[in-house]
Amino acid sequence: MNYRKLSELISLRTGLNFSQSKWHDLGKALQRAREDFGFKDVEALVSWLLSSRLTGEDIQRFACHITVGETYFFREKSSLEALQGHILPRVIQAKETTGSRAIRIWSAGCSTGEEAYTIAIILRKLLPDIHTYKVSISATDINPLFLKKAAEGIYTQWSFRGTPDWVRQECFTPTPGGRFALRPELQRMPSFSTLNLAEDTYPSADNNTQDIDVILCRNVLMYFSEEEAIKVARRFYRALVSGGWLITGQTELSTDRLFEEFEAVVFPDAVLYRKPPEMPTPPLVIETTPVRDTKQDNAHTLSEVLLKYEQGRFDEVEEILLRLPALNRGEAGALALLARVYANKGMLDRAMEHCQRAIEADNLNAAYHYLAATILEERGQVQEAMTALNRAIYIDQGHALAHFAMGNLFLRQGHYSQCQRHFSNALKILASYSADDLLPESEGIPVGRLREMIETSMAYVKITLSKETMT
Repeated sequence: MNYRKLSELISLRTGLNFSQSKWHDLGKALQRAREDFGFKDVEALVSWLLSSRLTGEDIQRFACHITVGETYFFREKSSLEALQGHILPRVIQAKETTGSRAIRIWSAGCSTGEEAYTIAIILRKLLPDIHTYKVSISATDINPLFLKKAAEGIYTQWSFRGTPDWVRQECFTPTPGGRFALRPELQRMPSFSTLNLAEDTYPSADNNTQDIDVILCRNVLMYFSEEEAIKVARRFYRALVSGGWLITGQTELSTDRLFEEFEAVVFPDAVLYRKPPEMPTPPLVIETTPVRDTKQDNAHTLSEVLLKYEQGRFDEVEEILLRLPALNRGEAGALALLARVYANKGMLDRAMEHCQRAIEADNLNAAYHYLAATILEERGQVQEAMTALNRAIYIDQGHALAHFAMGNLFLRQGHYSQCQRHFSNALKILASYSADDLLPESEGIPVGRLREMIETSMAYVKITLSKETMT
């Protein structure tokens, strides 16, 4: 089967990058698509895809089988805190200054709608008089099935993993079957429509993608080839108003080429991109996560800081973090990052001290409890580590690494049934990711490798139990 030519076609028509390491995932997608398109075998489907002049509708239909719909409400808390605490208030202030009360936001690659509705919830929190504003939340995706689900506004408990309880309590109504329906005033706010980011159809007034104040395109470009991602970023740049903002996933910041036209505004644990304003504007004042404007202090794009961290240049990262006033004020993200630095330097007591301060500042962040567990385990405090992991899983049942770590601790103790349960949970969670994906706290280990490690451990447990049964 000619996976190479098919991968090139997919990249050309959708932007999605199916490198050789992802051909296994592509094969499974083709099996699903074969049934949908009515072909007797995958070879016939591939032959048709490669030889036919595919319409936009054909591409959208095929995209239903090759796109990932893994998302949830208030995902990537660090970038949303920056959006709610700093970016949107600045946008609102600018609108009031100019007399315009039109706020335009675009959720690009919106999947099943959780991100678009998260934006709606945030705006209603920020604007008690929202009815006096002309708010536009445009939500687009290539997958029409995702958009259909998004427009319904009904979600299962899985979409709320790691989400504060108040969101479900205040913004949703329980429905039969354990699902939750958005309140009508929130469901009405986003408009959902199909759009292929790989096509040169935006910015345009025809699809509501021009003069945008904020674009969110998170965990989408990571599936594109670098060449296609750069094209998308340039179109985003043209779609934004002067001084507009682009928010990407925090795993998509590995190349400076990708967003070279933008200004990078750095926060602890997050970076946002801004289209430079045509006229000078007052400096962005960030009270909880300051951004330095001097060349010396703000020369650190997130990619630079993370590169130093990934290269093990922990002394340099420590020096950068210790200069942040946010650290003294107890900003959780800065404290947690410094805790990771100290843990990697073997300074476990200091790491635990800063991790505990991060937890005190944000007790409902599962990542901080998971970090505490890794430090405690290194210190030989196994029971305390398990307690921390239980807290992480209680907050976020979809935290794959916490389940994996808990499974390993049970394995060491010989508690095989509990071990298998957590390993199985981890594999179920990881099944929705591609093999090349990186989880935020995985220290660079791709999802495919994590799966292999878990499967190896489960095989060991199975063999051990088999031997015990025989004896």
